[in-house]
Amino acid sequence: MRYALEATNSDLLWGWHFDYLGDILQAVADYDPETRFLIINMPPRFAKSTIAGTLWQAWMIGREDSSNSAVFSIASSATLAARDSLQTLNLLRQPFYQALFPHVHINKETEAEWNTHGGAYRVAVGAEGTVTGRGAKHLLVDDLLQADEADSPTVREKRNEWLGRTLRSRLDDPRRGTITVIQQRLHEDDSTGHLLKLMETPGADQYLHINLPLIAPTTVPVPVTFKGRTYAVRQPGECLHPARFTPEVITALRISQGHRFEAQYQQNPVSRAGGFFDINDLQWYEPNDLPATSSLNWMVGADYATSARTTSDQTAILAAGIDHTGVLWIHPESILAHLDPLEAVQRTVALCKKLKTHILGHEKGVIANTLRPLFDIEMSKHKHFLSTETYARTSSKAVHAAAIKGLMRSSKVKLPRILQPIWEPLILRFRPDTDGDKDDLIDALATIGILYNKATLPPPPPGHDAPTPTTENEDDDAAWERIFKRSSISAPAKAGTLTRLNGEPYAPAKPLV
Repeated sequence: MRYALEATNSDLLWGWHFDYLGDILQAVADYDPETRFLIINMPPRFAKSTIAGTLWQAWMIGREDSSNSAVFSIASSATLAARDSLQTLNLLRQPFYQALFPHVHINKETEAEWNTHGGAYRVAVGAEGTVTGRGAKHLLVDDLLQADEADSPTVREKRNEWLGRTLRSRLDDPRRGTITVIQQRLHEDDSTGHLLKLMETPGADQYLHINLPLIAPTTVPVPVTFKGRTYAVRQPGECLHPARFTPEVITALRISQGHRFEAQYQQNPVSRAGGFFDINDLQWYEPNDLPATSSLNWMVGADYATSARTTSDQTAILAAGIDHTGVLWIHPESILAHLDPLEAVQRTVALCKKLKTHILGHEKGVIANTLRPLFDIEMSKHKHFLSTETYARTSSKAVHAAAIKGLMRSSKVKLPRILQPIWEPLILRFRPDTDGDKDDLIDALATIGILYNKATLPPPPPGHDAPTPTTENEDDDAAWERIFKRSSISAPAKAGTLTRLNGEPYAPAKPLV
């Protein structure tokens, strides 16, 4: 594959995903049961059609010119299906290919079908086309939907119905034949979504799902492996091919693609209808947009998990600063990760101290009670004490998140652009009627919304564009008075009467245990 790509593309920039896809498709050609039913989701312009739609069959024919290398290919239109078929045929005629595989000779060819002397062939059809009497040992579905068709329920339904009728019936070998679907995601109910949903039916074909978003959306490093080989360890926020897609290119794509970026490039289509949050209400700021931290009134909202196990909930600790116009700025050092209780408490106190805030909001309950002694120790150690706003969880998630939703709808919430790849899908995926899976970020945001309703605005900075004077030499009492006089939360008279998380008064002169 690399030889062919380099022979035909002088501007090729190799990436690890080429090796990854090559090994997976070789397993398909070898009738490996693990890859018999395969879905590959990748962004556009990553050569997935060239690799799977052209080079793969050419390599199979060179290795074995027989019906074992026959491909029945399906695309969104007959024109596109024929294009990929003819590109494979033209590759077989290339001098470098003939030098490698001199035994391969073309026998018969038309725009929609061709074959070789050895018995390999290609049949190309468009979606909803006539396929009576035709089949192969390998079926290849390449982008059955086009981007401008994805929002049409009628088109999606017809394509998925045709796909269901066609795929299995076109396999010449119903026991070993393979089905490979490659596409960029376009909609929740596109070909991939349709097949993944069918997998939930007992006895349905089970697809190996290879999902390669442009930007790694995980919060922890994730190794990319196949058959014991590790191709990469994708770091949170890492680009799939940074040599081609620079940060500037990705920013331009986000702007030009709008809501389609999440589907086509991140392989995470999110419905724009029926969701609690609207994608148009999410406003992302660049680093230079954030006002001076000293000019904002900061607060921290948290949703704590019980453990650091990756199978459990995540801990979300969000810092938000209110500016003099009432806009909430979520700090880029906000945390969404699997943390053990002690680390969660340590990072909460450290973040609050860094931003010079004493306001922490979280939910009442068993977890909060468990964390109380840890907070007592950490606050005493850092001499930074917190006044907590606790709330009881309502039975309705919609009611719980109503305040932050209203702020977003009013363009009062600014989110850090650097966290968009991870946060946007989590926010848009939230449904109030679901079982609570992956809603830790929403719970923390909802807490920020509750705190906002109890706060007042800071005064405008001098000249409206200069940061407020720093207060490095303030003692704890003065800092408390300064913070709380801008908030409707009552300020204690002095540090000695601050409130513990369990509601008891602090006595800083005494050791805390």
